[in-house]
Amino acid sequence: MANTNKDNMVVIFRLWIPSLFLPVFLAFMGIFNILAWLPFFYCSLRIFCFILSDAAKVKEQFKNNYELAKDNLRQQPNDNYLRERALQAGRQYYKSLRNGVLSIYDEQAITNDLAAVAPVSQTNNIVQPNLNKSDDNSQSDIVAKLEKLNLLKDKGMITESEFEAKKKDLIDRM
Repeated sequence: MANTNKDNMVVIFRLWIPSLFLPVFLAFMGIFNILAWLPFFYCSLRIFCFILSDAAKVKEQFKNNYELAKDNLRQQPNDNYLRERALQAGRQYYKSLRNGVLSIYDEQAITNDLAAVAPVSQTNNIVQPNLNKSDDNSQSDIVAKLEKLNLLKDKGMITESEFEAKKKDLIDRM
């Protein structure tokens, strides 16, 4: 069926250029006849409708590819390659919806879709750095850790030898 539509479109497109000849020729002769333009307008309308229907088919194909990629990721949530493929398919689908422009909201929607299918904690074992805390080797952190260790020793949760070993390790960091 798709080949038949494309073959029909080729025939219509081949008729489009010659259909322009008659009205232009008549206008050149000083005769304006609206009926001479009808074949041109008909072919133009058919071409426009074909382009619109073809664009809808492409969008549907992108949507199917995105759904398939999400299903594959659902089956193997720890596979980073499948996660990347699903992300690419999602971007392609959302671009087709927005005339080739991908917004930050679309990126967030794709991220939410993929997180619903396979949560990030399952698929990526990457430790995110905590940017709010200062360096572990800073003196204020070491002092705070020593105070906590002393509190644990006083409560009897750690032994004296454990306290001394950890205290020596922390003081060596200073």
